[in-house]
Formats: sequence, structure tokens, C-alpha cells
Amino acid sequence: NNLKVHVGTNFLNESGDVYDVESVSIHDNLDNVYIALVHLKTPLKYSTLVQPINLMTSDENLEGKSCTLTGWGTKNGGERDGEISNNLQEIELRVYPQEECERKWGAKYIQICTLAVTKGTGACDGDYYDAGSPLVANGTQIGIASYPCYMGPPYFYATASTSFITWIFANLKN
Repeated sequence: NNLKVHVGTNFLNESGDVYDVESVSIHDNLDNVYIALVHLKTPLKYSTLVQPINLMTSDENLEGKSCTLTGWGTKNGGERDGEISNNLQEIELRVYPQEECERKWGAKYIQICTLAVTKGTGACDGDYYDAGSPLVANGTQIGIASYPCYMGPPYFYATASTSFITWIFANLKN
């Protein structure tokens, strides 16, 4: 009952606009897939800082495409109790071939595997607490950070938005 959503800021020490949460719909059908929808009591007010994002709704070959992951996770070399960044962090990733990802790590069709573009960086290189962060390509959300970093840097995988689009639309509230 005390959940709140802060929008319109890239800094943890600035509240931005604050919205009360009415309810949360949690997907409960799959093991190790953490996906939920947060329903607000009042609609978001769009501005230059608050904008909707399109969700990828159909399967498309993303191999080799550039994408970005954003979040406030820890940044101290993989320590769970490391310092959380005050500034929203982002990292450029490239979508890794699905077949290789399945062969190397047993990734499922519901996952998007990525590789850090810059050597020595990675979404798993110290970033904890980023679950729920969007994985975006060309202004469209293609995935959701929802897995622990089993693969280790510089690799990272996320839940593919397309794998849950039917569930998302079925659980949206006006």
C-alpha cells in the first residue's frame, strides 16, 4: 500500500513526479521469470521528461542490433552491497546470436542475450538491483532485466517483451 512510482528524473536524490500505486499484477507461470505490471492510481502526465515507450509486439530477428539498458544498480565491481548510483546509468549492448546463447548458457526462447559493446564493461559488471530495467532498441522496449547475471560480464540476458505481450495486454488497466 505504500508503493510509489517516481517519474521525470534521472537522479535518485530528486523525487520528480510521484504517483501512488493502486495494484501490481505479477506473472506467476514460469520459473525464474520475474515480470510484473504496476498499476497507478492516476494516469501519468506526459511531459518532455515523461513519455510512453512502444513495446516490441512481434518476433523479429534482433541479432547484432544495438540496444541500451538503463538502471541504478550497484557499480562496485559486482558487490551486492556496493554503492548504488545516484545517476541513472546506461550501457550500450549488442544482441548476441540466440543459437549461441542457447548452446553456451541454455537460454530459452523467452530471453534476449546481449554482449557489452565497450570492452571491460557489462550490465553484469557490478550492476545488482536493476531488475525491471528496460532493454531498448531504436526507441522500442525489447526486453526487461529480470535475471541474475549467471553468464558474467560482458554478457547479459533479459526477458523478451514479445514473450509476454499477450499477458501484458490482458493485464493492462485503463
